[in-house]
Amino acid sequence: MNIADFSDDQAQGLLELLVLGMYADGHLASTEDAFLKTLAGQLGLQSGYDTDRALDEAVTRVTRKSRSPEAVREYLVSLKDTLTTSESRDAALTALEEIVWSDERFTDEERKFTNMVKEVFEL
Repeated sequence: MNIADFSDDQAQGLLELLVLGMYADGHLASTEDAFLKTLAGQLGLQSGYDTDRALDEAVTRVTRKSRSPEAVREYLVSLKDTLTTSESRDAALTALEEIVWSDERFTDEERKFTNMVKEVFEL
């Protein structure tokens, strides 16, 4: 499944998943930010304003809902429900792997988070 075919809810869920991934290691790399903005364009967010607003909203939701490992797992379960097919979950995992590798380092925290996503998404 191509992410350009995601519904609005799926696109929002994907952005939130990627924001979670970006912050998994406590370090936000400029390459991760650039990747996220490029992906937002692929999701149909054309203007800089629309992209910035969507990303700000995703960061706000993620921040409120991910204060502990248990809360992150619960949040991932809700994102799994948003990404309704195995194809959409697989496409989301691919995007997640691309963003966490975009800074050319894969930390233990990013690996643990990616493994949790695979487990929760049943991939």
